[in-house]
Amino acid sequence: LITLEHLSITPQVAHGLDELPVHTVRRTDAGPGADTDLPDEQARALYANALRQEWLGLTAIGLGLLERGGELAREYAAIRSQGGKRIGEHPAVQAMLGEIRSAVRQVELKLNGLRQRAVAELALAEVATLRLSASEQLVHACHQVIQIHGGMGYMRDTGPEKFLRDQNMLRLASGGVFDLPLFIQGVEA
Repeated sequence: LITLEHLSITPQVAHGLDELPVHTVRRTDAGPGADTDLPDEQARALYANALRQEWLGLTAIGLGLLERGGELAREYAAIRSQGGKRIGEHPAVQAMLGEIRSAVRQVELKLNGLRQRAVAELALAEVATLRLSASEQLVHACHQVIQIHGGMGYMRDTGPEKFLRDQNMLRLASGGVFDLPLFIQGVEA
């Protein structure tokens, strides 16, 4: 059994995700004669479970970011006028709002589909594939949030640019767009 007395917890700087506390957790010496090495099979199972949970958690955080970004986009489209009517009435803006809602629903469906099983029962490649495809959808939809805001979307004062920065950071965290396809191929080969 590992208790807090056996752990060293150090706060770290989170590059990009300012609001999330990040820590490094290391096991310290558990005392004389303590066995700190796990058998390979058990160590692999623990690591695989940690990866699954991290990938699912990062995807859920990205989904929350996009949900809030979608709310901002809908609110802005309802009050901003251009060409004598609210921008939310323009087909191009309606299409972007539809893409945002579609991305939210697709990622929700993917995550909810996996919730039917225990995390340890999920195949690593399945969770990695979800993470890879969802992160692409979430980043694209955050771009749409910025586009709806026009030039103001790029300003730090309005918020959408922060959602995109965070979404891009999440996309790269824990095996990003370059590592996950290699991981998926390696696990399934």
